[in-house]
Amino acid sequence: MSDTDLKVFLGQNQNDFAISPKKLNAFLDSPLISDEINLSSATGATDAVEVPAGAIVKQVGLLCTATVSGGSGDVDVGDGTVADRFIDGLATMVENEIVFGPNGNSDEVGGVYYSTQTTIKVTVNGTPSQGCARVLVWYDIDDTGVLT
Repeated sequence: MSDTDLKVFLGQNQNDFAISPKKLNAFLDSPLISDEINLSSATGATDAVEVPAGAIVKQVGLLCTATVSGGSGDVDVGDGTVADRFIDGLATMVENEIVFGPNGNSDEVGGVYYSTQTTIKVTVNGTPSQGCARVLVWYDIDDTGVLT
């Protein structure tokens, strides 16, 4: 990514040639954030966030943007291999609450290395009567080549 591309991505004016270390660290520490997912109308697995090849996913969170309740079922967050790798069986959430994974399932892990580009997915089991959420993904990139 060029210096200009980084400035545009960070929302800076292209004519502002100084990128402060503080702004760069804030960018690097910020999660990828999915589009809002309407959990009451989502069925099966919904693609939420793509992580690049070489990503070490450190933490995943589910941000409730509209209270999740009613109906039946629950929500899992995982990848194409393990549907509940990060969050399993989440049945209710209150608006503005963030649930971080892992949250108790023996299949869940604290971090995962992806050698290829991977999509983090939300799986709705059943149908909550209402609720919306966004997936948050924090990751690092293995640029050392140690893991490949």
